[in-house]
Amino acid sequence: MLRPHLPMIRALPAILVTAFIGLSIATAAPTQSATVARLAKEGYWGKPQQWNEHYKFLGKAAPKLELSDWFGNAVTPDMMKGKVVIIDFWATWCPPCKKGIAHNNELAKKFGDKVLMIGACSGEEQNLMWGIAQEMKMAYPSGKATDEVAKAWGQQWFPHYVVLDQSGIVRAIGIQPDAVDGIVTSLLSK
Repeated sequence: MLRPHLPMIRALPAILVTAFIGLSIATAAPTQSATVARLAKEGYWGKPQQWNEHYKFLGKAAPKLELSDWFGNAVTPDMMKGKVVIIDFWATWCPPCKKGIAHNNELAKKFGDKVLMIGACSGEEQNLMWGIAQEMKMAYPSGKATDEVAKAWGQQWFPHYVVLDQSGIVRAIGIQPDAVDGIVTSLLSK
């Protein structure tokens, strides 16, 4: 017959109290990353079954962003270093995407050089990107994304926003345009 190990049983209440206190402290003051994760989930634009497909991107290094035929200056990886990066996958035929350009201009102006806003035009009718960008007075760079690039970034609908932290880690993906501001503000509060 096995006998319980008494020192372990006596230590159990102390272990539980320590775990409870640790949990209380952790839940009392959410960390910046916990706040960003909560905002990313609350701002998610997809269906619940799509969340798992996008969740796998969170906390990971961003895929390579290869865009071509830039409107404005081409963005290089060096330009992204140390900045919060917002990538808006948009389409020229998408009314909410066109409406989002004015909002993106406001975000770029509000956050200044702490944030890099990038448009990634994907889908059909990319040949209209330059004209739409000029017509909508796009104030940030936008390039054309191939289907492979869009897929690598988890793009499933338009507009499709992705937010990277200052280290190039994906912190939000597939979020509503209105959720971007809060996420960026939280990332900049470090």
